[in-house]
Amino acid sequence: MRKINKNAEPISLTDFKINNPSLKYSDLSQGNDQVRIDIRVANLKEQFYLCGYCCNKINETNSHR
Repeated sequence: MRKINKNAEPISLTDFKINNPSLKYSDLSQGNDQVRIDIRVANLKEQFYLCGYCCNKINETNSHR
């Protein structure tokens, strides 16, 4: 098991939260796709492109399952 050092959240997520204080993660659709992508990429980098459950390699295309 690898230790995961969490970094700051993506700037796009910070901006989304400031501009939409009452919305939740599930509301990140329809025009906010880039925020979701930024979150996914940031998490992949933090986790060394490994699944947190099974430690298999993951990438941008198979990390949403």
